[in-house]
Parts: sequence; structure tokens; C-alpha cells
Amino acid sequence: MVRLVVEIEGMHCGACATLIEQNLKKLKGVKDATASFMLKKAFVETNGKVKPDLIKTNISESGYGVKHIYEEDEIV
Repeated sequence: MVRLVVEIEGMHCGACATLIEQNLKKLKGVKDATASFMLKKAFVETNGKVKPDLIKTNISESGYGVKHIYEEDEIV
């Protein structure tokens, strides 16, 4: 399992985070997703086969921007 951190632009409230979570969870290969309005990030657990571009597209189609995607243990 791979845990990705997604820095998101354009979240204005908790409902934004909920929408992002719901849409990410629909992606094949995503095991779990949690978005934080306060942190402006989403934490996505995948099977390791989900491409970051797919996550970026999913979030963009939800109306938000993606600043950066990295594996949780990477040093940023």
C-alpha cells in the first residue's frame, strides 16, 4: 500500500474536503482518502498502481487545483 499526500488549492470549507474525499474514493485502486480543509491536503491510500496524474485529474474535475503530490515518507 502507498500513502500519498496531495497539496490542494481552492478548498474553502469542510464541504469542499468532503467532496474531494468522495470523488477520490471512487477511483479504482484507491483504498481510502481523507481530505483536510485546515491543512489544504488530502491523504490517499492506494494499491500502488494509481498514477498521480489520475488523482490530479480527479481533483481538477471536482473544481480544485493540485499543487504537489508526494509519497508520505518523502522529505518535502
